[in-house]
Amino acid sequence: MEGTGMKRVLVVEDEVLQREALMDKFQRSGFVVSAANDGEEAIQLLHEGDNGYDVVILDLILPKMDGYTVLENMQQNHIEVPVVVLSALGQQEEKARAEAFGIKAYFVKTDTTLEEVIGFVKGLLAEGN
Repeated sequence: MEGTGMKRVLVVEDEVLQREALMDKFQRSGFVVSAANDGEEAIQLLHEGDNGYDVVILDLILPKMDGYTVLENMQQNHIEVPVVVLSALGQQEEKARAEAFGIKAYFVKTDTTLEEVIGFVKGLLAEGN
């Protein structure tokens, strides 16, 4: 994939329909997409060699290891990939807890379209160039 200029996104989402919809939308928008069904799988993918992810889309409510634990693991292991949280949790304290890890954005699933998430990610990655 190197040299193609395509951005890589890791979608961490346990709900099959949501994960597939996100993957489809990102692929149609020109991204190379990987997916994890739970927090443990996400950490495994992030630790594998030079994964080269440009952004992680992270749900907080996940089996095996929740999104907060994923964020903590990334921080402890100096995995510096921008994270965008897309969660069903809308409480301010949940958002503040995630923001303490330096996430780039926090979107509540019921209040956000997939197009909004992709638009934000495109803008975020354009800033990095």
